[in-house]
Amino acid sequence: MQTVKAIYLAASYLRRRELCGYASQLRAMNHDVTASWLWVETEQVADDGLTLSGHKGALGMLAVMDYRDIDASDLVIVFTDPVSVSVRGGYLQEAGYAQGRRIPLVVVGALRTLAMRHPNVRHFDTWEECLAWLKEE
Repeated sequence: MQTVKAIYLAASYLRRRELCGYASQLRAMNHDVTASWLWVETEQVADDGLTLSGHKGALGMLAVMDYRDIDASDLVIVFTDPVSVSVRGGYLQEAGYAQGRRIPLVVVGALRTLAMRHPNVRHFDTWEECLAWLKEE
């Protein structure tokens, strides 16, 4: 029987719907998905991919929630954007936080930082490759 893992999914906010689909796939494999940000709907925060704005309390709550969710995970999967795409980099922060907490990290997509090239970081070009690896674990 496969070990159930608590998995945090990190990506730019604009990819949220895409990641909800991935979360469904993980749940079908009996994994817990700790990324609460995928399901939080708030009118107090606006995100156009380059600027995150909104009520200070709502933004702070999201930051606390992200760290709490990462701390509750056994694995963090970060979906990066192509290097040619300009992003705020929240998922880069989450990747660094996970590494600092010694939570295993997987990167799907472009290796955006030196830390993502660390020998303990797994890398996959596509979600399908990552999913196949998770099925083998």
